[in-house]
Amino acid sequence: TKTPVLVGAVAMGLNVVFSVLFSSWFARIGWLALGGLALANSLATALEAAGLLILMHRKLSWLEGRRILKGTAAAALAAAIMGLVIWAWLGLTSEKAAWLAGVGGVIIGCGVYGLIIIALKVPEIQSVFNLVRRRLSPAYK
Repeated sequence: TKTPVLVGAVAMGLNVVFSVLFSSWFARIGWLALGGLALANSLATALEAAGLLILMHRKLSWLEGRRILKGTAAAALAAAIMGLVIWAWLGLTSEKAAWLAGVGGVIIGCGVYGLIIIALKVPEIQSVFNLVRRRLSPAYK
């Protein structure tokens, strides 16, 4: 229990440092400083997850590193494609109301990401579908 707490504390410290650096950098280049905070949180969390995975893999030799890496790569690919689609969407809606661009971006982003994850046959999505199916089936009730 000590190791995850220590890794979490280091990640929290990195988040603070990254937040200061990225928000000031984003403001200097003319972007919203809030984007720097989002990037800082994402980077610190990714580093925390990677650190914990490495440490867990050392202690738990049965941990399926290849399977985790495959799922992570699929999620990264889906996120990259989703980002490109949302970027195009924002370009198309730059003259429209902000709420339309925002709500439409969320709906389109979720749809694109979900479809790509399903198309790549990420095993975790099948687990989610099975869980929903069990919850909705009459035999469960």
